[in-house]
Amino acid sequence: MKLTPLSFSGKVVAVYATLDQTDFLTGKVDQLELDFEGIPGDRHYGFLKDAVGRDSHYKRGTKIRNNRQWSAVSIEELKTIAGRLEIPQLEAEWIGANLLLEGIPSFSQLPPFTHLRFYRDGQLQATLTVSEQNMPCRFPDRLIEQHAEGKPAMGFAKAGLGLRGLVGWVDQAGVILPGDEVRCEITPEGKQLMPA
Repeated sequence: MKLTPLSFSGKVVAVYATLDQTDFLTGKVDQLELDFEGIPGDRHYGFLKDAVGRDSHYKRGTKIRNNRQWSAVSIEELKTIAGRLEIPQLEAEWIGANLLLEGIPSFSQLPPFTHLRFYRDGQLQATLTVSEQNMPCRFPDRLIEQHAEGKPAMGFAKAGLGLRGLVGWVDQAGVILPGDEVRCEITPEGKQLMPA
């Protein structure tokens, strides 16, 4: 049986980069410049990273390949998380995201090896490849409590489960701007990983 790619398209709402290497918060920027190590100056920049708790099959601190050069979230899923938290809104920068997208159904459920291809005026600008779903953690709790109107009803790790977005690596370097079209191409390899 021959597998063919599935595709969905959406739009870039905003792009963000690390403001301070010691902080989780990202800030809105005019454009996101990407090279093969990720986003220059960003907290997750580089070909290598130190293994952390989520990399449990390695001793903490071991140098491993960096498959988390960028993170992306969807505006639709952020609204759902905000509803779970019982706050008016949840901003992408409070959870350290680099890209805010809209119009892609079940964004966080896109499988590994999905290609996110960014187009402007019909011309391909950059390509990102999905490594995995970004599992929620407790780091954003402080920022959400600091910036949100009202006290969150629960912790972010619980509220964001299954909706936290995606992480991955840069496949084709380039520049991404707000307003760019994003086409999500689920490769045959990724299609095999999708639930039946």
